[in-house]
Parts: sequence; structure tokens; C-alpha cells
Amino acid sequence: MNRRFSICNRLFVLSLSYLMAGAFYFRSESSALADFVLVNSANGYSWDRPTAPGGNATFQAGESFSSTTGPNAPQTVEGISPPSNGMSIGAVNAGRGFGGATGSIWNPVNAAGVANVFESVDPANVFLTSGGNIYSPTLSIFPRLTIPNNIDGLPGNQFVGLTSIVLQLRTIGTIPNLNSFLLSDPISGTQIGPSSPILNIGSVTINGGPGGTLAYNDYLVRFEAAGNADLYTIDFASSGSSMSLDRVAIDTFFNPSVSVPEPRILSLIACSLVLLLHRRRKLAA
Repeated sequence: MNRRFSICNRLFVLSLSYLMAGAFYFRSESSALADFVLVNSANGYSWDRPTAPGGNATFQAGESFSSTTGPNAPQTVEGISPPSNGMSIGAVNAGRGFGGATGSIWNPVNAAGVANVFESVDPANVFLTSGGNIYSPTLSIFPRLTIPNNIDGLPGNQFVGLTSIVLQLRTIGTIPNLNSFLLSDPISGTQIGPSSPILNIGSVTINGGPGGTLAYNDYLVRFEAAGNADLYTIDFASSGSSMSLDRVAIDTFFNPSVSVPEPRILSLIACSLVLLLHRRRKLAA
């Protein structure tokens, strides 16, 4: 009897936590966060976010997921959105947009294919909230993003040029493990970390949720990879249980004119320098 009561009690607490997470996460989207960064030359990038296929850039985003296992196809998303609940917050908008002018929209632009976002480790025990977030009240989550990126239009991976990938994401509750972001690079055959420090581009804590408060955090993560691969994969993890993945946006750009040494060439250069240093020390002795 006591054991049955204990199990029922645990299930009730977990269910209540899950339902509260979904309700509060969805309702609180109109907090005073800023929008995601608009990737364009005016903001210091070497390219402008595309509005149509055909160039060397792609854009895909999603703010409501339908499955923990995927596919979660990109959606048409808004630029800057005014507060949906009539709040007056001056020049700071409601933080619901993905960058751009008020009322603008961004369609998915990627002629190479459709990106996907899903839980990569334990999708059976990770939930969707009522607001379409990927969440677990008891486990860490491990989101994975797959990004078709055959921008050059040539079959197979190309070793010339440089691909830039800018990932923006919003989490609610527990923050991500900022040391966990890795890009799987098919050209080098390795996983590479961000090319610059991860930026916390927006943060706000509001009252509500299972723990009494909810922390909203927006991050910008940039990767640089030599060449142009047909498919890139980004993996990261939460720093603990109760992280809700609320939205993501991915901008990519391929610059064929940038010359980046292949990893094998870099290894040969490093070996040559070591041998040269050893030779000089031996002659000096």
C-alpha cells in the first residue's frame, strides 16, 4: 500500500511538473527578452541572411517542435514582434522574434535540404511541453541538429573555402552545458568546438514555474569549418535536468574564396616545425 502510494505520488509530482512547465513556458513568451540577432553585414557578419535560395547562404529556424525524435522541420518565423499581451516595454520588444523589421517574416531557405532538431540520447523519456518545447523534468537532454549544407551544389564534400555556421537558441530553466557544443565536421573527420566564445545574447528571470522562477536565456554559438560538407551535425547538452529547448535558428554561409589549410596539411606543418626545432637543438649541442 505504501509502495503504491509512493509510486503514485512520484508520478503525480512528475506530471504536475511537466504540465506546469508547458503552461508557464508557453505563457511567458512575452517577457522582455530581446530578439535573436539578425545575421547581416550591418551586424558585423560577412554575409546577409538570405530571403531566397540561390546564393551561398542558408537560414532555417523553428520555435515549436512536434516530436522528440524528429523530424522537426523548420518553420516560417517572425522578425521583430511586438508584445502579444499589450505590455509596454519601451524600445525592447517581447523577444519573440528572430531579427529584422517589425512584422517581417523569415522563410526557410536551404536548397540543399531540410534541417532537423531532436533529442539524441533518450527521446522516449523526454517530453514535449504544451508550447512545443523539448524538455525533461528529471533528465539532462541532448539536442542534436542536422544541417544539410551542400551550398556549392557539387556532390561530396569540398575541401576549398570556409563554411560559417551561426546557431542561436533559447532555453528555459536549467542552462545548457556551454562546454558541450560540438560540430561534427565530415571533412576533418573530427568534432570541433565553437570558433569564438559563446555569447549570452539575452537573459531574463520571471516569476512562475515549478521552482518559483523561470530563467530564459538566449545564446549565440559560431562555428568555422574548412571546406563545404554536404551535412553538418551540432550536438550539445543541458547542464542538468529541467532544461526546456524553446527555439533555434541556424544561419550558414560558404565562402569559396577563403583559403584554409586542410587538417592533414596543418599536421604536416606542425611535425615539420617540431623536427626543425629538434635539428637546431642537436646542432647547438
